[in-house]
Amino acid sequence: MKYDSVHTKIIKNSFSNIGRFGELKVVNIMNMLQDIAVEYSIKLEISSKDLAGLNLFWVISRYQIEINDTAQLNDDLKITVTRNTHKRLYDLRWFKIETKSNKIIANAIGSWVIVNKLTGNPCHLGKFMTDEMLCENTTCVEKFFKNLKEVKRIDHEHTFKIRIHDLDLNRHVNNSSYVEWAVESLPKEILNHFLIKKINIIFKKESFYPGNIVACAQINYSPDYLTTRHSIFNESKNQELARINIIWKPFEKRKNDTT
Repeated sequence: MKYDSVHTKIIKNSFSNIGRFGELKVVNIMNMLQDIAVEYSIKLEISSKDLAGLNLFWVISRYQIEINDTAQLNDDLKITVTRNTHKRLYDLRWFKIETKSNKIIANAIGSWVIVNKLTGNPCHLGKFMTDEMLCENTTCVEKFFKNLKEVKRIDHEHTFKIRIHDLDLNRHVNNSSYVEWAVESLPKEILNHFLIKKINIIFKKESFYPGNIVACAQINYSPDYLTTRHSIFNESKNQELARINIIWKPFEKRKNDTT
């Protein structure tokens, strides 16, 4: 198999992708990135299906997504993913979503690891990839791997029930559900006046159906922007499942918008 370091797909921006203020919903962006990442791994013959016979599967450990612009309904969106590795343990996928006119809608980095189902331990990528595929990232990524700011003051807290709808093919909660819970835990005063500019996520522990999770949020205001810190806990709050930091930007109300 010839190694292809870039994978691209074109999708039509659909009505279901767009939020009430014309923005691409962050959860839909995450689903787009996950879909093309899976396509790419299948193309490279390192998908979870390829690894299943070895009791191995892919798990995403981190995301950083920066949303730069909006996209119109029925725009053709080009999604590009490239990859390299870090310390031969993390498979880094670099994403770009842009329009046909080269307007960049979003940039993202995701970090995946291969995990042993029996032990829960990550595996060295060298066992499954060629030397060419194991190329290290030449750009400094240490900042990407730094720990996120923790919630030190709980301004809002909400309990959510884990739904069947939240589960993915691995039968654990899909990564986008954690972001849904974090956002939904915030008051409407924020959600009615701010849009996500940048989001950083660390996934720490799996969660399963049935059950509940507790989403805790800290809100920090400044003159020009808003930041929120989120911790998603198990029901007893003795285990952090995910940690999320979000930078929000204010948006201008459209005419006739009464929210």
